[in-house]
Amino acid sequence: MNSMNKRLKIFIVDKDEMSVSIIENYLSELNYDFTLVKSGSLSEAKEQVDENELNLFITDVSDNVEQIGTEIDNIEDLYNNCKFILTAYNFKTDDIVRFLRKSKKDFITKPIIKTGFLAIVNEIAEKMTSEQDFSGQGKVISVFSNKGGLGKTTVAVNLGYELARRDRRSKVVVVDMNLFLGDVTTFLDLTPPCDMSFLIEKIDETKDIVDLTTQYEDSNYYVIADSPYRDYSRNVSREDVIKMLNALRKRFNYIIIDNSSAITGKTKYILDFSDLILLITEANLPTLNNCKRCLDFFEHIGIQNKTQIVLNRYSKEDECHKQDVADILQKEIFGVIPNDWQTSIASINRGITIGETNPFSDIYYAFGELADLVARKLCR
Repeated sequence: MNSMNKRLKIFIVDKDEMSVSIIENYLSELNYDFTLVKSGSLSEAKEQVDENELNLFITDVSDNVEQIGTEIDNIEDLYNNCKFILTAYNFKTDDIVRFLRKSKKDFITKPIIKTGFLAIVNEIAEKMTSEQDFSGQGKVISVFSNKGGLGKTTVAVNLGYELARRDRRSKVVVVDMNLFLGDVTTFLDLTPPCDMSFLIEKIDETKDIVDLTTQYEDSNYYVIADSPYRDYSRNVSREDVIKMLNALRKRFNYIIIDNSSAITGKTKYILDFSDLILLITEANLPTLNNCKRCLDFFEHIGIQNKTQIVLNRYSKEDECHKQDVADILQKEIFGVIPNDWQTSIASINRGITIGETNPFSDIYYAFGELADLVARKLCR
């Protein structure tokens, strides 16, 4: 067994003995200690659970997904370190979208598939072995590509949403640095009351910089819009941007920068200021050649070690495979986002995230995995 400091505690609420047996068999393959408690009803479970020890709460909601899901919403705040999984033979997309906006629950359709279930359990175990401490200094993540049209804004917007969803006690903000030409507010169907220029102007006067950002839905996810006016955008200086980022780091756990593709002095300063750079590429030769030149430039200016490659719009049917990309770039691939043009375009046109558009899609799960990778990478 793995020598973890804590034993993983898992609670199952399910009247279906076959489903419970399947989960027990899956858990038997784990490489670390765990305690499993079973219950036939949610009311009985709430009496038995110790909120200081619970790590995973699995609940069947087949009888009434809305009622039971709402009950879980009401008790979720008591279990800050617990992951909640709702299971059922059929889920309605509308129910999933509603609960996703409120909490950090996962949804698994029965019969439960082993790989997806164990991936969630392993994620919880990894979190138990490393504590994330921001100490009032949020992490700055730059999403960048030196070529337009690679889905940089899609990655920034959906990564931010997933980072916010995985821990709703944190605050996440996306900053649109495509000055005058940004699309973040369009992707999320937001009409911000103020933009970056106004925020910079008022930053010394406000008590809380969060008040100068735009909240997405009723969530812990926020946006800072680019200025719609060309002259104002030009007037945003390097010093203004760094002043803004320093203020944001004190109030947000993650600050995601949707950067311009142009490598200007301002962009270089932001990249240098960032804790992590996600360099977006695709599996075609022209794009990879551009990406390789960008990596060479990053090495020249000394930021290559904090740069990670995200392979976007990837299909296993592509002639250029994932390992080919790594070989060409001479760098391992950090994250992979599958090619799902239909879901991506639908989310943009509807002004919502990919997870809200199709919570059963592979691309949605990929953004969740990318968020987990980023969070682990930035753990101290």
